[in-house]
Amino acid sequence: MSLALVDWRLPVCGVDAVRFCRTHQVDAVQLDFGGPGRAPCLDTREKQDAILEACAQYNIKITALAANRFNEIGLGSKRDRSDRRAVQHLIISILDVAKNFNVPLVFFPSFYQGLIRDQEILRETAQLLRWICQEAQDRDLSIGNENDLPVASAKQLIAEVNADNFYLIFDSYNLHKAGHSTIDFLIQMEGYFATQVHIKEDGKIKLGRGDGEITMILNQLNKYDWVEWYVLENDYRDNDITRLQTDLFWLKQQLNLP
Repeated sequence: MSLALVDWRLPVCGVDAVRFCRTHQVDAVQLDFGGPGRAPCLDTREKQDAILEACAQYNIKITALAANRFNEIGLGSKRDRSDRRAVQHLIISILDVAKNFNVPLVFFPSFYQGLIRDQEILRETAQLLRWICQEAQDRDLSIGNENDLPVASAKQLIAEVNADNFYLIFDSYNLHKAGHSTIDFLIQMEGYFATQVHIKEDGKIKLGRGDGEITMILNQLNKYDWVEWYVLENDYRDNDITRLQTDLFWLKQQLNLP
């Protein structure tokens, strides 16, 4: 197992996030595809090549590409034919960038405008994810969805997507924030998760100091052998490097990492 960071929670992104990982002795990074209101979009070969060159120079691995724009777009939103084509075009661009980066995983979140709160949105979300998984197969990509659904609804989503390359993204705080038992979810849904898990407290709270029972969650995760990457997702956009270093040290101690 190893540690990674996410560039959407750092004071830098893209190429600079790769250098940031090197500076702080973290092996890998999850990158956001970017877009309006977020980091600059990674849809040009020039940007992609610069990131790949930095990864080779600093020996940093890109473990996943996030499509965080879908928090605003909404996977399950109703669309007319024109909007549907535009969304499909965007998704193909995201998958092509992931293929160029040679990442194993692309994930699409379901928060904010994409929250799944009724059966209609769940079905629409599953339908689009099923299409995404089909497009991803030819590119040898796994597809993840990060959400805050309870166990029964999460199992329904998986059944309706019905794709061998589809997984849930486990996050140590999202379920707790939504009022669910994270430990129960982790136990009951074992076998459905991507091998990269997000570790965080609420916002800028230091690891181990919040209300999300992070120590219990890590102890439970340590009982399994499927986690490859522990991805630190606390918020460091304020450039509080001391807090970052404290969190990295704490997490390494919990995981018995050097």
